[in-house]
Amino acid sequence: FWAELEAARIFTPVFREFYPERDVVLEERRSRLVDNPFGALYTNFMGVAFPNSPYHYPTIGEKRDLLTATRSAAEQFFTAHYRPDNAVGAVVGQFSLRKLKRLLRATFGQIAPRPEAANPQKTKVTAPPYKRESCRVDLERPAQSRLMIGYHKPNMPHRDDYVFDLISTLLTEDRSSRLYQSLVMEKGLAVAVDAYAGSPGSRLPNLFLVMAVPRPGVPLDRLATEVEQELEKLKQELVLPEELQQAQKQLIDQQVWRLERNGRIASELSYFQALTGDWRYLVRYPGVIRSITALEIQQVAQKYFGSGNRCLGFLHGAGQ
Repeated sequence: FWAELEAARIFTPVFREFYPERDVVLEERRSRLVDNPFGALYTNFMGVAFPNSPYHYPTIGEKRDLLTATRSAAEQFFTAHYRPDNAVGAVVGQFSLRKLKRLLRATFGQIAPRPEAANPQKTKVTAPPYKRESCRVDLERPAQSRLMIGYHKPNMPHRDDYVFDLISTLLTEDRSSRLYQSLVMEKGLAVAVDAYAGSPGSRLPNLFLVMAVPRPGVPLDRLATEVEQELEKLKQELVLPEELQQAQKQLIDQQVWRLERNGRIASELSYFQALTGDWRYLVRYPGVIRSITALEIQQVAQKYFGSGNRCLGFLHGAGQ
C-alpha cells in the first residue's frame, strides 16, 4: 500500500492549495529566522561564513524567492528531481527479497527515468573551496545573549571529519566534558555550551561550530576568549589515553543506540549512501574512530583552530 501511494505521489503529483501553503512557509520563515533572535543570528552567521557556497542560503529560502514562487515552477522542480532514479532507498526487516523486487518494479519501476536530469550517484555536488579568512557577525536583539564560533573544515568522508566528531565529544558531550567543566562548572561563565562537528550540513565543506549561552553580565568577548583557550589546549597538549578512549566509546555507543530500531537503520543507510555514495560508511565508522590517535587530534586542532579560519557570531541581548 505504501509503495503504491508513494509511486503515485511521485508519478502524478497534485499541488493542491499551493499558494496558501506558500504563505504558511513565509510565516514559518518569519517566525524562525526573522523574529527569532537566535534564528536571525544563525542565518546571518552562515551567510557571512559561506559567501561562495550553497550554505550561504537558508534551507527555507529567501523571502523574495518565496514571494515569486509559482505553482508551475514547483511542479517543474518536482518533476526534475523527485524521481526513483534520483533517490536512495533502504528496506530493513524480515521480508522476501524476491517479492520486494517484484513490488518495486510494479510501482516505482513503472516511472520512466529522465536521463537528462542529474543523478546523485553519478554527479558530485561541489562548492568552491572555502577561504581561510576571519569574519564576524554582531546582532542586537532583546533576547538572551548567544555566542557562536565556527571553524571551516572538510566534510565526510574526509578523515579529518571523523577527528572532529571526537573533538566535539571531548569538548561538550556531557557534564564531564572540557568546555562544560571549564565554562559552566569551574568558572561560571556560561549556562550552556555545545559543539557540532558539521554545520550546517554534511554534503559540502562545513563548520565545526561551538555555541554558548553566557551567564548574565558576562561579556561575549570574554566568553569567546575562554572557548579559544580550551581549543588552544588541544593544540598544545596531547589528549590523555583514558580521555580519548572514553570519547571513542561514547561515539560508538551513540551509533549503536541509533541503530536499535529498523526505521533508524534504514534512515542511516539511506543517509550515508546519498551523501558519501557508499552505505558502508556506517559499517566502517567504529573502526575509524578507534584508529584515531591523540596526535591526530592535536594535528587537526593545529590545522584548523586559528583566527584566520574563524568566524564569530555575537547575539547581544538587551542590557547585556
